[in-house]
Amino acid sequence: MLGEVHRDARGELMEFADQPGQIYVSRSHPGAVRANHYHTRKVEKFLVVSGKAFIRIRQAGFDKVNCISVDAQDFRIVTIYPMQVHNITNIGAGDMVLVVWSSEVFDPADPDTYPEEV
Repeated sequence: MLGEVHRDARGELMEFADQPGQIYVSRSHPGAVRANHYHTRKVEKFLVVSGKAFIRIRQAGFDKVNCISVDAQDFRIVTIYPMQVHNITNIGAGDMVLVVWSSEVFDPADPDTYPEEV
């Protein structure tokens, strides 16, 4: 099942995406902030696979900010829905590695990415 962690003597395994789209990996240095934008149609799933991060999410047009602390040890998927302004900050001492699934393949001619501070 998607998001369920399977553990045995060898370690852990988790299915991250089971739909078409695009998967990419990013590395952020300590203190770096990524995103500060929203999408009108894309859904994204974030999975920190190394390090620690703080994810901030705010519905566009509203003031309330939800804050989620994630750690690579947790194997936790955070889903970002359309019209959710979001950012992710590396709060660890070393680099943070993030795997992202997007419901659409990135198209530079139609990026569906609108800058806005959380």
